[in-house]
Amino acid sequence: MGRLKKKITQPKYRKLHDTWALISSSLGNKALQTTQHEKIIHQSNVIAASKTKNKNLIETDFYLSSPDGFYTQSPVDLYELKNIWMTGAQGHLFFDQKNYLHICPSFDGISDKKIRRPIPALAQRIKNPVFILTGRGLGNRGHFLVEHLPRFLACRNFIPSDTKIMVPPKQKRWAKEYLAKLGISEDMIIEGSEGTILLEQAFYMPLFSNDEKARLAPKEFYQQLRDAFIQPSSRPRESIFISRKDADLRLMLNEDEIFDMAKSRFPDLRKVSMSALSLDEQIALFANAELVIGAHNQAFRNLMFCSGALCIQLVNGERCEQNEYYFWANNYSQLGTLFDNGCISLYSETPLDSDWNWTYPSDKFSKDLDRVINCWEK
Repeated sequence: MGRLKKKITQPKYRKLHDTWALISSSLGNKALQTTQHEKIIHQSNVIAASKTKNKNLIETDFYLSSPDGFYTQSPVDLYELKNIWMTGAQGHLFFDQKNYLHICPSFDGISDKKIRRPIPALAQRIKNPVFILTGRGLGNRGHFLVEHLPRFLACRNFIPSDTKIMVPPKQKRWAKEYLAKLGISEDMIIEGSEGTILLEQAFYMPLFSNDEKARLAPKEFYQQLRDAFIQPSSRPRESIFISRKDADLRLMLNEDEIFDMAKSRFPDLRKVSMSALSLDEQIALFANAELVIGAHNQAFRNLMFCSGALCIQLVNGERCEQNEYYFWANNYSQLGTLFDNGCISLYSETPLDSDWNWTYPSDKFSKDLDRVINCWEK
């Protein structure tokens, strides 16, 4: 970057671009979605359409129905782009000042005022080929592991070996741990910008979803992650309760009571806090678990590392699509069932309170847990 750009910090980049987006939108200069442009120099199919049976037997027995007995995958293409502007941490890709590439359903519904426009005078120029591993929700490690790493695995044999991996700003410090397990050295990882970057050559693949809600990737990519992440262990199998007492919001207020009730059924149950564990410790914990239980959160992404375990997510609210947490609880359960785990989500049928916390009624939990155990033992 030039002398002026070196003096501008990321927060200032963000404010400048947010202001410019607001002004542009207010003046009627809307950002226009497009799927075709001369700067798309190559487009190739990397994932074919498929339909996979993935029946969740324990949830079917418990509720007498399963959310989804089949997993449908739409075709997904890899795009090679030249001289394209990338804006913001989520990585909108602009062909020029107005037109941007819109092929990923996860970006549906974003207000025009929230889409940062390129400011060429402040742009950082990158000459190396880059694989764009940015997108919505990437500040969450669960999304990174479940949605975004499979994108890279699907494309790595279709891109040049000297291609850099671009992650969102301020995320290299932890993303490098995940990528290292896939053989990517730290010097091959670069961070994006809150502002504008000009990429001379870029490779991009949208999420595996076929609507605005992110879907799981095909099983083969999760198997690759298991093979790369799980290390041989002689430690005994154990039962774990995932605590969220150190979370900032969405606390289960009667967690201790729920834990004690679960421990009365599973005497060896141990409470653990994921924030106190390294990535390798988290993986080993789930890989050796025979029971996983706790309030729904991104830690349940690790169900992909379990084998033959009973996995119980406790979710606030109703068991319905109007509950925003229903979808992800179902996704994590499907992820676990790919590897012969018994996965079920139990719903409190109570809402979040004004502080975004909730309670699972103890009498309901006692009955729900006993029913789950009966279904599991069949």
